[in-house]
Amino acid sequence: MSILPISRSTLRTLLTWVVSTVLALTGTLASTTVAASAGQVRISHTLFGMHENTPTGSSFGAVHEGWIRLWDTGVQWQDIETSPNHYTWTRLDTLVAAARAHSARVTLVVAGTPSFYSSTPWNVPAGRIDEYQRFVRAVMNRFHGRIDSYQVWNESNISTFWTGTQRRMAQLTKAMHDARDAVAPRADVVAPPPFRRSRRSAARSSPRCPRSASTPGPQSAGAASGRP
Repeated sequence: MSILPISRSTLRTLLTWVVSTVLALTGTLASTTVAASAGQVRISHTLFGMHENTPTGSSFGAVHEGWIRLWDTGVQWQDIETSPNHYTWTRLDTLVAAARAHSARVTLVVAGTPSFYSSTPWNVPAGRIDEYQRFVRAVMNRFHGRIDSYQVWNESNISTFWTGTQRRMAQLTKAMHDARDAVAPRADVVAPPPFRRSRRSAARSSPRCPRSASTPGPQSAGAASGRP
């Protein structure tokens, strides 16, 4: 098969047509692309949360956060289960209602063992894991569809809040996971958050806590784990 020769003038005409066509298409695409202004961008407010510790959730009126984490609010396990299998829900009812009234989602930290189950609130004895799971199920049953996620414990890598083993913490995580699957399958299970102070902030706040200064992990960071 032979290829016919192309004259210079024909090649010049062809190249001119290709370049003109490309430029025309580029201009058309540019004219139909509209840059979004700041006012057109919408970011869900549930991406912004805070640790809520006011008596009635009063931060909503000023901050309008989309998610709250309930800790230091009088709703620990030991605050709610005042005697075996007897629960006082009033305060948690109030805080969850305030969050829902402001379209905010809720993470509840389940920690702080009652004294009739443990000699310290910062441990769950091996024989009391069933009691932890029973409490989790009770909370999930009551607040089904109103509490969005449950955190297994608070800052479990420091003895301030956890004196048990990490194996025991894994058992509590499994207990919460199983309760969630049975009672509130749409809720998330959130891993216990590790805590870390920088050496500088540790020295300023408490010269006697060098171990906290070297503890690995992001400060008060919790990893969401819907299906651990």
